[in-house]
Amino acid sequence: MPGDPRYYVVGPPRNGQPEYLYQIAAQTLGDGNRFREIFELNRGRGQPDGGRLTDPLALRPGWILELPAGARGPGVRSGIPPFPAGPSSPPARSAAGAGQAGGHAPYLLGAAGLVLMALLLAAALRLLRPRWRSRPESAAFTTVPIQPRSAAPGPSPAPVPVLFPAAPALPRHGRVAVSLTSLDDDADLIHVRLLVPAAEDAAIPYGWLDAHEAPAGRLPLILGRQGPWRFWLDVAAAPDLFTVTGSPMAARRQTVGIVRRLLAAGAAVTVVGDVLGPQIPPGCRQIDDLPAVEGFGPSSEPGVIVSGPLRDAQLTAARALTGRTASRVVPMLVGDVLRARWSMLATVEGDRPSTVPVP
Repeated sequence: MPGDPRYYVVGPPRNGQPEYLYQIAAQTLGDGNRFREIFELNRGRGQPDGGRLTDPLALRPGWILELPAGARGPGVRSGIPPFPAGPSSPPARSAAGAGQAGGHAPYLLGAAGLVLMALLLAAALRLLRPRWRSRPESAAFTTVPIQPRSAAPGPSPAPVPVLFPAAPALPRHGRVAVSLTSLDDDADLIHVRLLVPAAEDAAIPYGWLDAHEAPAGRLPLILGRQGPWRFWLDVAAAPDLFTVTGSPMAARRQTVGIVRRLLAAGAAVTVVGDVLGPQIPPGCRQIDDLPAVEGFGPSSEPGVIVSGPLRDAQLTAARALTGRTASRVVPMLVGDVLRARWSMLATVEGDRPSTVPVP
């Protein structure tokens, strides 16, 4: 019935691709960007294998997802979702207690008959239902089309169509601009801009990752996500500086998240002064002033130096640090600074800070 609850059971991977909330939202709600509604309905709920949904990018086959009202399409089921019974479920009655319910046996038998008829009807409908999946309306999805059936007999089965959002296209060089949602705070929006020179046979130091891939490079860093995809870059490929600008609180919050991820990847992080306030993650080295450039070279430990705005001689020294260390140490300037050739603008949703020109 139209008012019945709707739910979806996560299926096994198809052609090596697992199911994602973005794909399920596109398939059942007509808009992949509504995946957060499904996530909030099911956040922390127990699943049949004992797991719980805590990450929008981590689904397991067999998990049961409650859907918003109005969901329809392939895979949508109606009725009360069969979530696992929790500790508050009523205990089974003992044999003695069961004997006292003999007067209700006709009603129980009638109910069991109705359930059996419903199961048989559902099985018949499943056999008669055509096996189809809705096709995407735009090129924002990749599909494996069904091959036409050949008149000649043969064992080659038709491939199953797969609905999965394709990773946004990125240029190999020139101006790269990407808008992302923060990994640390859903209210923060991230705008990444890279100016990349053309280089033959050079590895591209940025790109998209799915939920299971890990980034590569000397200083690999995941900056944010777009749908089911995460955007990464190798900070060591920055031509001189990497700047984080925008709303002051958002810029500081995103820098703290960047520092945590770099530390987790094994990079060395030096923090100059109080640029991060009291939120300096454990494992950072904190100093009062930008160290002398002469103390760094090609044998320095790979890492970043996080600093606030620099001026004059200190800014000149910071620009030269990346080249002096053969890209093993990269300065990261945070706050009210000119955006460098590699930069990130962090804003709070609804806030529109003024743009800062390229130095």
